[in-house]
Amino acid sequence: MKTRLISLESTISTNDHLKALAREGAEAGTCVTAKRQECGRGRLGRSFYSPEGGLYISYLLRPRCEPEKIPEITKWAASAVINCLDALGVRADIKYVNDILLNGKKLAGILTEGSSSDGKTDFAVIGIGLNVDQRAFPDELKDIATSLYLETGNTFGIDIVASCLISELEKLADSFPEKEEEYMEIYRRRCIYESYPDRQL
Repeated sequence: MKTRLISLESTISTNDHLKALAREGAEAGTCVTAKRQECGRGRLGRSFYSPEGGLYISYLLRPRCEPEKIPEITKWAASAVINCLDALGVRADIKYVNDILLNGKKLAGILTEGSSSDGKTDFAVIGIGLNVDQRAFPDELKDIATSLYLETGNTFGIDIVASCLISELEKLADSFPEKEEEYMEIYRRRCIYESYPDRQL
């Protein structure tokens, strides 16, 4: 999958921006990144704190699959994030179903949104917010959220992390849905048991 990258200084939401482009006919592999989001979103309408220092990225798929398969993309995306972090030398965990934890705190969140018509999938957008170089969080978040910098003391750089993650998303796009077991094996192995009751011990 060849990526077409659109880099923004700021946007309301990278997912909303990319969904609008998808409805206008954007090709699979279109990717939107932003330095900050004004109204970042997570699952169930929750807000996602999105200041500068984080990586906010949305990636467009046009998979040939039933609309019912779209929610499974979130698990694939979580596995892709894990692969990216592993490549950077950071071992994180998945909290069922769409959070990435580092040392017990939230490092990243994933939101997959799709569109379908006549029983066919039109597109799916994978949105990922990954805390990279933030040095502090508001009082209401400091005990539950973290960044790569806060946990490792290293400044990874947004561009380096983005390049690594985009590479993994390209692999995901080329693999979905055929290589399901490969991605689900990563998901099962790295998902926290307390939040993933179907995991086999």
